[in-house]
Amino acid sequence: SKTATGEVTDAYLANDTLVALARLNSNRSFTSNYAGEVYTMTADVDETAGNTFTINGKIDGDLISTIDADGHKMFDMQNGGTIVLNDVKIENAMSDSNGAVLHVGEDASAIINNVTFSNNGTTGKLGGGVLFNEGVIGSCLADFYGNLTTSADGGSNSYGGNGGAILNAGTITTMQGVFESNTASNAYGGGIMNL
Repeated sequence: SKTATGEVTDAYLANDTLVALARLNSNRSFTSNYAGEVYTMTADVDETAGNTFTINGKIDGDLISTIDADGHKMFDMQNGGTIVLNDVKIENAMSDSNGAVLHVGEDASAIINNVTFSNNGTTGKLGGGVLFNEGVIGSCLADFYGNLTTSADGGSNSYGGNGGAILNAGTITTMQGVFESNTASNAYGGGIMNL
């Protein structure tokens, strides 16, 4: 299949580039060549098409390419799609559905390498402040700081507001990282909740 590449040289174009690439039904990649650059979103990315979508950031010492979701929902992988996140920080994603940064649907998958998730949250009925996984995450090598989930109905659902960082109803093959100050308000699993 065709491959589309968005190599971002202007941080102000990141939102349009990410949204456009997310919706292409082909193998595609979003690449940042600048450690320390912050790409600020101005709209939800939301449903992401099939095939493989790769986001490549860059790490140089203490500097890391950062996607500031600025209160928007990021990726909803469906339709057999795979998302690959490499060397990037994703912060400030918010959603009223499950998994503010990433929802991996039953027929979808993800690979997460050297990623930091901070200050993300959801009020979804199930939870997963950062990740809600119903599919397969092959590897999750990531750090989670200060993420939050609060059920929209105060946690009265069977699984309401669980998993301040991760709500897992699928398979995570390998996981390694730091979980610090993540919260499941009125529910269970400040870091991880397995269903």
